[in-house]
Amino acid sequence: MILELTEQERLVIMDLVTMELTELPSEIRHTDSASYRDDLRERERCLRDVQARLEEHAEV
Repeated sequence: MILELTEQERLVIMDLVTMELTELPSEIRHTDSASYRDDLRERERCLRDVQARLEEHAEV
C-alpha cells in the first residue's frame, strides 16, 4: 500500500506513535495475561517499524 502524507500529517502521526511507544512498556509490565502481553509486544514492534519508516521519509 502506498500512502502519501503531507509533512504536517507525518509529524502528527510520528507524535501519536511516539506517545503510544512511551506508554506501552508500562502497560506490558502491568498486564497479567501472557497472551495480551504478547499482543502488546507485537504492537510495540509494529509501531517501532512504522516509526522507522516515517523517519526515513522526513523532509530534509
